[in-house]
Amino acid sequence: METARRSKRWRCRFWVTRMRMRAITRAPNPLKRALAIFERIASGGAQYAATLTSLGVLYAYEGKNALAEDAFSRALSGNGNAASSFNVVALQFLAVLLSKEKRFREAGELANRACSIARSAYGEENPAVASALTAMAFVAEHAGNLDNAERHYAEAVRIMRKHDLLDSSGGLELMTRYGIVLRKLHRGREARNLNCELRTFRWRRKASH
Repeated sequence: METARRSKRWRCRFWVTRMRMRAITRAPNPLKRALAIFERIASGGAQYAATLTSLGVLYAYEGKNALAEDAFSRALSGNGNAASSFNVVALQFLAVLLSKEKRFREAGELANRACSIARSAYGEENPAVASALTAMAFVAEHAGNLDNAERHYAEAVRIMRKHDLLDSSGGLELMTRYGIVLRKLHRGREARNLNCELRTFRWRRKASH
């Protein structure tokens, strides 16, 4: 019962976080200025970290990686181990950014921290864990460790499937990355099966809009 309640709470936080991030990435310049003002005047705490995380997501999607890294690092300073969805998001985004810079050791440590926090706060079978595993897989993939990447992607897919989230934007992206790794490992049949499922999900999303 407690696990089910945790899962329900996380699903709410998961979608609220995604909605906030989607809104932030579409933010016009006045909202960007408002966030910058809040960043300067806030005195710390969870709301400050959440705003910095949102700002970091905005910068990351705009390709401003240095600014994104700074925002995520500041969001995590002081409470980087706190069990919050925004901390997990910040750790994951920062891990991905660092892996793109080939800073694989640091990136791996951050992704592992995200996974540890998510597991401790929400349980082993939670979508938050799948998200953190995806970051771990991304780091391993870019470091050339395809076996580890495949293992993490497979576990993330299993968890997302259990929660019926594979047809979400994050789920589709996860399946795409997993398929790439399967092809690199010459596991063509599994990659083709996954791609068929991926096309089905995309067709359903398109038909529903």
